[in-house]
Amino acid sequence: MTCIMNKPPKNFEAVVIGHFRNRAKDIMKDCTAFVDGLKAGNGEGNNSCCCSHEFRQDVASCIPELNNSFNKIGATFDDVCSLTPAVICFSPSLPIYLYS
Repeated sequence: MTCIMNKPPKNFEAVVIGHFRNRAKDIMKDCTAFVDGLKAGNGEGNNSCCCSHEFRQDVASCIPELNNSFNKIGATFDDVCSLTPAVICFSPSLPIYLYS
């Protein structure tokens, strides 16, 4: 996602930017859900752990870059979860640090 936002295909710049601006909030909500081990989407149904520990770590590590790319295209996160610095712990011995 960040690659396509940072360098959209020629003549499709407006389409790509508009697409990601309109969906930035939902994308970040879904990323947060994945990091929390929940199913992404509309929040209905079973919220049991849906993904591996490694996937959760990978998504968490991508959030800062994704957030920066959204900021570059002017996307806003009115009521999305707080993107301020936080520590997400999957286990006491393995913290993951996120910074916006």
